Amino acid sequence: EFILLHAEPGPGENTSTIIHALRLYNLMEVDYLVEEIPNKSLELTSSRMFKFLSVNLPILVLDKDVEHTLLEQAFGSKVDIYLTDIRTEVETVIPAIKGKSLLLLSHESRMAKYSKYDIEIETLRSLFTSYCLYKHPNLTRDYEKILDLVAIGTVADLMPVKGENRILVKRGLKVLTDSPRESLVPLMSNLKLLSKPITTVELGWYLCPVINASGRLGCPSVAIEMLISKDRLQIEELASQLVQLNKQRKRMGDEAWDKVKSSAKKSCESFGSKFALIDNCNIARGLTGSIAARVLKEYSVPGAIVLSEEIDGRISGSMRSRESLPSRTFLSCLSSFFTDFGGHKCAGGFSMEADKLDEFKKQLDEQVLLLDEESVEEVRVVDAVIPPQYMNPNLIKIVELFEPYGEQNGPLQFLMEGAVIENCIKVGSDSEKGNIKLQIKYGEFSWVAMYWGGGQKGKIEVGDKAKIIFRLARNYWNGQANLVLTVLDMEKL
Repeated sequence: EFILLHAEPGPGENTSTIIHALRLYNLMEVDYLVEEIPNKSLELTSSRMFKFLSVNLPILVLDKDVEHTLLEQAFGSKVDIYLTDIRTEVETVIPAIKGKSLLLLSHESRMAKYSKYDIEIETLRSLFTSYCLYKHPNLTRDYEKILDLVAIGTVADLMPVKGENRILVKRGLKVLTDSPRESLVPLMSNLKLLSKPITTVELGWYLCPVINASGRLGCPSVAIEMLISKDRLQIEELASQLVQLNKQRKRMGDEAWDKVKSSAKKSCESFGSKFALIDNCNIARGLTGSIAARVLKEYSVPGAIVLSEEIDGRISGSMRSRESLPSRTFLSCLSSFFTDFGGHKCAGGFSMEADKLDEFKKQLDEQVLLLDEESVEEVRVVDAVIPPQYMNPNLIKIVELFEPYGEQNGPLQFLMEGAVIENCIKVGSDSEKGNIKLQIKYGEFSWVAMYWGGGQKGKIEVGDKAKIIFRLARNYWNGQANLVLTVLDMEKL
């Protein structure tokens, strides 16, 4: 491990002391301390610095005289403190900083536009990380190998695919596509994922649900043992178990849905189609999230909460919502009832004592009444209106340029105006869902399109002209790639 210590005069009579600790063998864990310390009051910082200095680690500094003086002020001149001035070495690796203080580098940096943190800390983080990676190139190569697990974990846990997460996921997807780890090959083969490029769609719809199934059903060790095993036969056996567990999860989910459908519909009606609460169906804890998501989709409500069965006097719950009604923000208004809660923009979870349920429901009623129109209205965001002459197969290049997509970074959505319906057929055995396969003519090309649930939104006939909001993606079947539109909304002209 290395520690970088830096001190520079701050505004007025204060001194900014920045301690930046970076674990070379775990670059994903970066800790730093920031203290604004008056010149005559260093006691607070002294105790915190001592935690770093007492573990006999080498201390790397950029300006030895400045930092040594500060440390003598903090600990007294009789304390032996050994510093290693690395400015010369850093300047050799990164010549652009030669002769410049950190303060000057910070002023010259463009990071102030993008960072919400102290710009000097961000400059220091970037500079020191770059130095370590230049000096120890194996760090990049070693971490590249585990980014497949980073991508899987990020997508499975519905973490935002933005900023650094997006970069890590993109590189992890490349690892999964080019050289999947031995412990994932049997499972990916079973799911027919080995002969195609892996995107967040393949992770979110196929791979992650199967891996998650073991945890949902109370036996997470199956997935863990598969991922860490070196034994090919054991890996294959555990992969097979995961597939079976996922089938069991789906079956249990369908059975649970049959139990909650009528309650969900009544709840939506009682909340004026603003919300839904499922609280009396004894849903297994591992299924509440998927049931909440299904309620959201089936009944087009802005938000839904599903409560689990009571175990040892406690209830857990899951919330799913549209982006217009952030789950975590909504749950925070009810946090006084929870022993624990958390979540993201469109998904959240909590636990509470069972005896608080009645009061919780009363408060939920009041909270839903406070929702404004912006929170309950479903808004379709269009990234671009596509003129007929630009509606051609090259559009997929733009879509793929912006990958990976995911939580809080949805796929590009386009609008075409005046598309002609050339063919329209219902697909699937469940007529209530109203799934429709369309043939759409727009510009020079005809397109195959899927409109999930479109049959429930009005009659569609051959020859109709319409405005269509859609997404475009590649669909792989038997090793062949085809472009398919997914219709999100349609309005006849």
